[in-house]
Amino acid sequence: MGRLVRDVPIIGILPGVPRRSKEVVHDRVGDYLFTEKPYFFVGVVWLELLFLSPFSIVSIFGILCSKPWFNTTCLIYGISIATPITIVLGELMGSGKASEKLMMMYSPSMDLCVLAFLCGLIMCSSKTSLALSKRSTYFA
Repeated sequence: MGRLVRDVPIIGILPGVPRRSKEVVHDRVGDYLFTEKPYFFVGVVWLELLFLSPFSIVSIFGILCSKPWFNTTCLIYGISIATPITIVLGELMGSGKASEKLMMMYSPSMDLCVLAFLCGLIMCSSKTSLALSKRSTYFA
């Protein structure tokens, strides 16, 4: 049972290229999270596979079709990425096992989540201020 819980079963389903890329990441960067598979990391991987991957596809659809709800999805996506990345970066900094390459591999994810959050926040606040200014002209 312990092995079933700790292994990510989808890795066995994947073709050879993703498996080899996983090995390359471990060999070149020294990502110990892939080999040790702590429980929180397995949970983060499942979160990204089940929730964030489909959410990314929906967000790309929102960009391409200029949907009005795209700004809201930016906010949700930024927060949804920030939570697990903060946990992973905290583990990497706290454990002392992380190399500089490994930290550089995970750091752009935090930049992406901050960018997505700010993009959604700025766009939503500009729409809100525009709506408030329109409303004030109606009452004048």
